Amino acid sequence: MIFQGGKLRAARLSKKMSAVALHKRSGIPLSVISDLETGVTKNPRQRTVQKLCSALGVDPEFFYISGEENKETFGSILPPLSPVLMDFVYDQKNTEYIEVARFAKAQGIKPSRLRRMIDFFADEKKRE
Repeated sequence: MIFQGGKLRAARLSKKMSAVALHKRSGIPLSVISDLETGVTKNPRQRTVQKLCSALGVDPEFFYISGEENKETFGSILPPLSPVLMDFVYDQKNTEYIEVARFAKAQGIKPSRLRRMIDFFADEKKRE
């Protein structure tokens, strides 16, 4: 089984934890956290996974199980979400969107304004 770095990032973000905070809490170097989250490293040491699990409050299987099996585990670290939202959050391809939304919220940007910004950049990308 391959370590799924998107799940590491999603779990970290769901705990409102920066990579630096995870580093401090787990003792894992920032470079290793980054390599795991981006998929550069796909087979971390067992001790590294144990430290991540301890810092994030998840079981090791969380990082390896894919598909429907993991929704229950993933749901245990997130607040109650609609099934559609849970599918979106669970899909590791969407972690960048979640990170942007968290940043916008931290900056006080209202969801309606964020939506207009996203639409603007999407239109610009189509023109390229």
